[in-house]
Amino acid sequence: MKKFLIFFLLLSNCAYYNTFYNAQKYYSDGVKQEKEGGSGAGNFQKSVEKCEKVLKRYSGSKWVDDAIFLLGKDFYYLHQLSKAKVNFEKIISDFSDSPFFDESLLFLGKIALNEGSLSESVIFLNRAAESKDSRIRMEAFKTNMEVYLKKDSPGKAIQAGEDFIQKYGTHIAEVYYILGSAYRDAGKYSEALKMFKRAMKESEKVKPEDLIYRLALTYVTMDSLSQALSLIDQNQGNDSITILKGEILQRLGELDRAEETFKSAENFRNRLGVIANYHLGQIKEEKGDIKSAQKLYSKALNLGVFGDITDKARAKGEILEISSNMDSLRSDTLTKGKDPAYLNFRVGELYALELKEPGEAVKWYENVFRDFPESPYAPKALYVLMNIYTKELVDSTKVRECLDLLLNHYPDTKYSEAAREEYATYLQDTTSNRK
Repeated sequence: MKKFLIFFLLLSNCAYYNTFYNAQKYYSDGVKQEKEGGSGAGNFQKSVEKCEKVLKRYSGSKWVDDAIFLLGKDFYYLHQLSKAKVNFEKIISDFSDSPFFDESLLFLGKIALNEGSLSESVIFLNRAAESKDSRIRMEAFKTNMEVYLKKDSPGKAIQAGEDFIQKYGTHIAEVYYILGSAYRDAGKYSEALKMFKRAMKESEKVKPEDLIYRLALTYVTMDSLSQALSLIDQNQGNDSITILKGEILQRLGELDRAEETFKSAENFRNRLGVIANYHLGQIKEEKGDIKSAQKLYSKALNLGVFGDITDKARAKGEILEISSNMDSLRSDTLTKGKDPAYLNFRVGELYALELKEPGEAVKWYENVFRDFPESPYAPKALYVLMNIYTKELVDSTKVRECLDLLLNHYPDTKYSEAAREEYATYLQDTTSNRK
């Protein structure tokens, strides 16, 4: 009986190790694929299945934290951050003596950074930086540099990067990569280019495609579009680089080539697919094909919600819808949805708030008080214009013109009252000039 029990325990341990070994193998293969520029998602998913099998069958094992930690890493690389977070938090709460405790802190810091919880990220990273493992300390240090960038503190990121190189003298490529972004954010483009080029020479863990993208994006920021395009054409790129190439071609006015480039990504069901369809819609607009543009903006919305680019696609679609119906509207229509004064105001609003194109917004706001002076939207349009000329276009002459129109034609409105208070200095100047 005793021999049988020993045999059973050995058999259970073998099964445990075999299952967990396979989970580790799938994870390692996935990481290798990611480093080589491919997708390791398939292997990470297989590793998840093996880890979950281990945890279900061997929940009492003394090595259970191994499986929980590996499961957290699998979900992290699968970009399922909430699931990854649960597993790393379980290590912190239930396995304080685990050899994976410090690295779990590091991953929680990275996840908080990705989620935009910068203060929380700093707390986790500072704890990870106290690790006895120099590898974890260095990774925490580098990730803190990225936190500085997210906090719009490129100067601090630059100083931290220089301190890191002086202190450790290793992982140079990754630090140069972050420094390049920091210098670019600081407006020091020549220094940014130097850092990215150094990262390419020293490249270790940094993917070549990521470096090409950052380098090309820096050229774009410098308005060196031809250099950016040349760099992309000389190097094999990923999907993000393809989208950037399309944007460069569009800015250069090469619409047919841009359209062809974006079409390779228009069916991606991710942010890049939304960007591709948005730009394809813009190109169709420029070519005068409004119906096709509307369909493309609509398709962008159907691919999912991806922040600002989704908002832009929605705004462009609404603008085209309003514009296409504008000519058929009678000027005396009072229904809010069809009031031409309101519709002009709404288009101005979309250009100003969603598309960040104040110059275009101005044209539509001007339509309101010029063509529909009796509308309640007329004084509101003048007031909004004053804000645009003050904060966006910085034109004091136009501010005074709008102020005069507002006070002279709509003296008893709430917008005149607000303008008298907010633009008192302009009012004094106008009064003194009249004297």
